[in-house]
Amino acid sequence: MAEDIRLSRIYTNHYQGAGLRAYACLFMWFFALGAYFIDVIRAFQFMGISLTLLCLTLYCYPILITLKKTKRRTTSNFISYLINLLELIGYTVIIYFLGGINALWLSPIYVVLIFYIGVFEPKKLPFIIASSSSFCLLVMMMLEHFEIIPSQTPLIASVIPVMHQVAIAATVMVYLHVAAYVSHYIGNVLKNNRKKLRSLNLELENQVLERTNHLKELNLSLIEEVKARKKSIIALKNSENRYRSLVETMQEGLVEVDANWVMTFVNGRFAGMLGYRNNQLIGRKIYAFVSEAYKEAAKREYTRRWQGETGKYELELVRSDGKKITVFCSPKPSYSPEGIYLGSLGVMTDITELKDVQKVLSEERDRLKDALSTVKKLGDLLPICSSCKKIRDDQGYWNQIESYIEEHSETEFSHGICPECARALYPDIEVYKDG
Repeated sequence: MAEDIRLSRIYTNHYQGAGLRAYACLFMWFFALGAYFIDVIRAFQFMGISLTLLCLTLYCYPILITLKKTKRRTTSNFISYLINLLELIGYTVIIYFLGGINALWLSPIYVVLIFYIGVFEPKKLPFIIASSSSFCLLVMMMLEHFEIIPSQTPLIASVIPVMHQVAIAATVMVYLHVAAYVSHYIGNVLKNNRKKLRSLNLELENQVLERTNHLKELNLSLIEEVKARKKSIIALKNSENRYRSLVETMQEGLVEVDANWVMTFVNGRFAGMLGYRNNQLIGRKIYAFVSEAYKEAAKREYTRRWQGETGKYELELVRSDGKKITVFCSPKPSYSPEGIYLGSLGVMTDITELKDVQKVLSEERDRLKDALSTVKKLGDLLPICSSCKKIRDDQGYWNQIESYIEEHSETEFSHGICPECARALYPDIEVYKDG
């Protein structure tokens, strides 16, 4: 994997270098064209420069195709050096056509190439390119000096002595190697920084990956927590619905009051007892609905709550229509940790009908007691006349027997005559027939 990345980077560097080379060749061609028009160089020199620039622009593309298909690093490095060497030869040929030793002012072309290689290529390559550049210049000077190739002295230039040419060439060669060293140093700095950057980037990626995994775990945990909370909320709502349904459908009234007996909650049953709607009771004191007869009892119970006591009791409440109802209150007071009374939740049972029944039963019981007392009196020894059958009362008066019994009981008499008395009193009248 690392080898493939290395080969790909070599190809990318040379591909980008080919583009830069094409722009540089175009610039140099326009420069040579200007020199030709102002009679600095001859026509055949301009033609030589033009052909060389064309070759520099086109030669690399077939080699780049081969470089892209290369899978071995040694082959890739060889092709890379071959491209740089051909470029050096091309630049040397251009310098030759522009005047040879007289055109060494163009040597920065080598410097640009050396700097470019020093940044992107291996450490030794800038020195190899600098030495190759010096070798090409030296070969060019020797071939020109020994007249193996014709001299390309510009029209406006004078002939430079041989020793001067050697000095100029040596200076340029030293300059090129200094440029190679600078390029080598800058390349190392950039490569070290790039390694550090890669290391930091890798560390950052690891941190991001670790953080991402941690966030995924937190996200999963959060999802589970959300699910659990949703279940809890649903269960709570179901519980609340059941509680609300129970509270609203229960037959007893339910009322919650604060420490001042101000109603904070009532169910529908209690509101119905008083003939109000729920919201008409919230915020009002329950004491305001207590009848006058039970206000003192209510105050006593309120005082007991503050004293920490509790107990069941009866209250008489006044409805909205003025009618009175009797309720049996079963309170459940609540206190703070310091023992301070906070309020109560009370179950109110309407016992009005029960009280009415108790009243009726009490009256009936009293009536029965009176009747039983009368029966007991009738059951005593009564003085009665053996002749007229009158009864003597406690005051000594003689009363007819029916009058006495009617006075001392609820018994009433209807008067008639029996057959024996009818025959004795009315012998001429046949009141009862025999048989």
